[in-house]
Amino acid sequence: MMFGVFFIDYGDEMVIPKSNIYQLKREFALSQAQAFVCRLVGLEELYEASTSSEVLQSILYKQVILEMGADNIFDENSTDLSIPVFLYDFQTGNSINQEMIPLLTIESASPVLQKDTITEVYVSNIESNSDVYIHIHSHGFDSLQQMLATLETQILTNPPTNLIAPITKQNCEDKSYKLDDHWYRVTIIDWSPNEDLAQIYFVDYGNTDVINIKEDILYPLDKLSEILSQYPHQAVRVRMAGINNVPRTL
Repeated sequence: MMFGVFFIDYGDEMVIPKSNIYQLKREFALSQAQAFVCRLVGLEELYEASTSSEVLQSILYKQVILEMGADNIFDENSTDLSIPVFLYDFQTGNSINQEMIPLLTIESASPVLQKDTITEVYVSNIESNSDVYIHIHSHGFDSLQQMLATLETQILTNPPTNLIAPITKQNCEDKSYKLDDHWYRVTIIDWSPNEDLAQIYFVDYGNTDVINIKEDILYPLDKLSEILSQYPHQAVRVRMAGINNVPRTL
């Protein structure tokens, strides 16, 4: 007969035969368990998408410095017994929490099409040159939609007007913005000669638009959410096989 057991001093589980289970001496049975359930502060939104994460496994048995999170306040009504913590690399002192954010986002949400397999997708945009942009149905994409919806509610409740600043050709490179009117992640890809108009690209849908840079409000996404600003773009460009051989109708 086999039993699933939990090692209270290490936090891991194992299936072992009944013959390997013995009654513990009372002096050891009364000793405090040495394993504590912790959560990395700032990464809570990524946990569900990374339950089998190789990135999280990489810190297993790693010697770290632990700092308790400021929100470690006992709530008798809460069912979450995990301890919020910050981890720092023992050798370098670097924040493991911060290093994990881009690694986990890439791991959990990068859209990938597997060769020779059937994948469920959603067509988000079709260009005149027959380029098709798709969403790959995944937990990472669903998590993105949930995080954007939460962020939108927060901004509608308390608009971060202090983050609104003039956007110029010089300071817009390699940044993502949240368009005030549509609530999508966008990036600026081109400017008019006098820099009053800008062409934006919807990184999660594959389509473009032109906005008046002085009339439309663009929020810097990296100031609103570090996770969302580093979240992989979800629009995947594909081309339909054989479409170039089909005559187009005007």
